[in-house]
Amino acid sequence: MTNITHLLKKYEEPYVSGEQRSNEYNRNIDRQQAIKRRINKAKGIFNELTFHFTDLEKEMVIHLIKHYPNIKLLHGKASEETIILALIFYVKKQNDTSIRITNRKITKKYKLTHNVFETILCNMTKHYLRELYIIPTEPKNYNHNIAYKGKITD
Repeated sequence: MTNITHLLKKYEEPYVSGEQRSNEYNRNIDRQQAIKRRINKAKGIFNELTFHFTDLEKEMVIHLIKHYPNIKLLHGKASEETIILALIFYVKKQNDTSIRITNRKITKKYKLTHNVFETILCNMTKHYLRELYIIPTEPKNYNHNIAYKGKITD
């Protein structure tokens, strides 16, 4: 009887010391470390900026960073710091539209231009549209028996 309880205890734990971890487990650890690294980069960029951020704005930026595990999908050629800075400006411009991206030392330092900012926002929009349910605007043409999740193709 004790052997069975020992085996049950052993296999309830996701990892037993001395055993190899699975590739999926290692990938999850790598993703979590990358997200933490990006959050630390974002906190460093917050400190470099001259305007004040509320706690809510900071949390929104961190949420966006966590939402995109592969942040390079937003812009393939831009650095992580540039993309994070674009996310920060995106959140700040939602609350204060007078914020300008150009003519700032930090945007020149991280090479954030209007074109790069626009590309990142377009890719964010494309990503969110892929997750939405698409429903026709006219109720007469909508079949209520079918729930369909739309996919936008490139």
